[in-house]
Amino acid sequence: AFIIDNDPTNASNNQSYFSVKNKGVENLKITAAGKVGIGTNTFDGIVEVYSPTSKINTLTLRTGGLGGGYAGLAFGSTNNSGREKAALYFQETSGGAHYAGDLVFAVDSNGGDAGQVVTGDEKVRITSAGNFLVNKSSVYGSGKAQIFNTAQYVLDLSTWSADANGPTIDFYKSRNA
Repeated sequence: AFIIDNDPTNASNNQSYFSVKNKGVENLKITAAGKVGIGTNTFDGIVEVYSPTSKINTLTLRTGGLGGGYAGLAFGSTNNSGREKAALYFQETSGGAHYAGDLVFAVDSNGGDAGQVVTGDEKVRITSAGNFLVNKSSVYGSGKAQIFNTAQYVLDLSTWSADANGPTIDFYKSRNA
């Protein structure tokens, strides 16, 4: 049942809220202040989602973009839409729908403008193969962790070896990538 009613705990102030209940259990609540609780009726954040069990997909974002498509969260510090300056998103990297993909962190470097973060603002990528890339969207060579400055390596953690003293990391000089 859909119920729009006064807050029974504070009826004297006539504070309204929107509530969705199933068999008397409140599943969704939107307060007069615009805060949203899903799966909980005790929340302080703007949006809070609660699941009584551990789940990877407690909150899921989807897109119809299929192969090469992406879905994620954008972050901004103004109430103007279209001015988000950072994003965390999943991008499918091959084939059609349901193929492997990467997790991408993007930050708009153009502060002070009215622009929005876009896929070209990528700063960090974790590939489905486990590679960690900074300032590069594709793996160059065999390094599992690669940090780039423009087109040059700054750091490539590609060779891990162990001797009597334990594991070591080999660093490389900058080279064209």
